[in-house]
Amino acid sequence: MKTKKMAIVVAALVTTCLIGGAAFADGPLIFGGESPGYSPASPSLSVETYQSTVLLGWTSVGGATGYTLFYAPYPYTGPDSIKSIDVGTKKSIGVDLPVGAAYYVGVKAYNSSGSSGYSNIELFTIPGVACVVSTDDDGTVAMASVTEGDSDIDNAMVTVNDVVLNYGPSLEFQTAEGFDVNVILPIYYADLSHLTYGDKLHLTARMIDDGTMIFDRRNVTIPVKPTLVQPTKCQIIGANEDVPMQWDRAADAEGYVAGYVEGDAFDQDSTDDDVGIYAEYVDASITEATVPSAYTVVGDATFSVSAVTGDTDIFTSEEDPTESFFIVETSDSVDAKIVSSDYSSAENRGSQGLICKEYTKKIEGYRFKIRECDPNQISAPGTVQIGFKMRRYKASIAFIQAFDMKGNKYYSWEKKRIYKSKSKKYYPSLSVSVGTTIVFGTHDASYRGGTYSY
Repeated sequence: MKTKKMAIVVAALVTTCLIGGAAFADGPLIFGGESPGYSPASPSLSVETYQSTVLLGWTSVGGATGYTLFYAPYPYTGPDSIKSIDVGTKKSIGVDLPVGAAYYVGVKAYNSSGSSGYSNIELFTIPGVACVVSTDDDGTVAMASVTEGDSDIDNAMVTVNDVVLNYGPSLEFQTAEGFDVNVILPIYYADLSHLTYGDKLHLTARMIDDGTMIFDRRNVTIPVKPTLVQPTKCQIIGANEDVPMQWDRAADAEGYVAGYVEGDAFDQDSTDDDVGIYAEYVDASITEATVPSAYTVVGDATFSVSAVTGDTDIFTSEEDPTESFFIVETSDSVDAKIVSSDYSSAENRGSQGLICKEYTKKIEGYRFKIRECDPNQISAPGTVQIGFKMRRYKASIAFIQAFDMKGNKYYSWEKKRIYKSKSKKYYPSLSVSVGTTIVFGTHDASYRGGTYSY
C-alpha cells in the first residue's frame, strides 16, 4: 500500500497555521540569493521538536513589518518543492506533523523596501512509533517499529501497558535448498494475551540512551470485534460489479477500515499498485463502504473490516489506501470469488463440492482450522481433490487425512512452508471409497475448495 505523505503534511500545515502554504528547503543556495539593499537584516532561526510537534522561533528584526516562512521536504527535490507562508508579525509558530516527517526550514524578514536574506537553514525530523495492537479470539499482540525519518532505529524502548516489546524477533527456518536462515526483523513485538476487548491501553516509546520520550498515548480502548454482514462467505461476485460492504457496529470504535485484497495481490510484481488492493477509512457513525469494481480482479478475494481506535493517522483516497501510527484494531473478514462474465454455475453431475463441518483444534502448539466431510456424501468410489494456498512470510501449514468406514487412516498428506517469500498453491488428490471421512486442516493457509468426483 502507498500513502502520499507530502500532501497530508501540507494539509496539516495549512490547517494548523490557518494561513495557507506548503513544504521547506536545503540551504541558502537552495532557497535563493540575497535580497537587495535597504531591506531588513536576516533573522536568526531556532527549531525544537517535541513528540509530533515542531516549534519554530526567530529573532525580531528592526524595521521589519513581517516575516515569511519557507520550507521544503527532505530529501530536497528541487525549486518547485519550496513553499512559503506569510506569518505576518509572528515570531514563532508551532505545527503538528505526522511521525517520519522531515523538512528544511528558513525565515526571511520583509518591509516595504523588500525582503532580507535567509536566516540560518535548519533540518528537522519528527521521530515516532508506527504500532498496531491487534486482537482476535486467540489473544492480543502488539507490533511496532520506531522510526526516525525513514530509518528504523533499535535504540528505543517501546511499552504497551508497561509490557516492554522485544526488539527484533528472530525468525529461524530452513530454505527449500536446505540452508539454515536466521533473520532479525526490524520491529518490536509482544504477546499481550491478557488483554481483550474493552481494555484500556497506554503506549510509550523512549530513547534508551537518554530516556527522551518520543511517543506517549494513553487511554486507548480496544474496540469490540466488528462482524461483516456483506459480502457473505464464499459469495460469487461479477468482475464488473461494485461490491457493497456492511458490518455490525463495534463498541468503542473510533472508525473503521474496510477493504479488499486479491488472493495473489502480494505474490507477484504489478505495474499497477491499485489493482487487487483497496482500503477505505470511514467514521464510527458509518457501517458500510463500497469496493469499486476497478480495484477487483478475477480470482480469490478477501473482504475485511477493522474497528480502529487510537492515534489514527488514516488517510485514504482512490490512490492511497491506509497508513496508520499506533492503531488498536479488531477485524473480521470473509473469502469470496471474483468471476469473469462468462462464468457458469451449471452443475457437473459427476462432481460436487466437498460438504464439511468446521471447528478449531490446537495441534503441537499451532491452532488449526479443521474441516471434516460427511462420510454419507461419498456414496461411490471416486476422487477427492482439495486446494490450499500456503501464505508468504508465515508458518503456513496444511494437512489431509482419510479414514475408511472402520476408522482406519489410509491416506495422509502434509505441507509446511515456513516464512517463504512467495506463496504457493497445492491441489493434492486422493482416491476414496464409499463412506470415507476426509479430515483436513489449515494454519495460516487458505482453503481453496474441495471437490468429490465420481
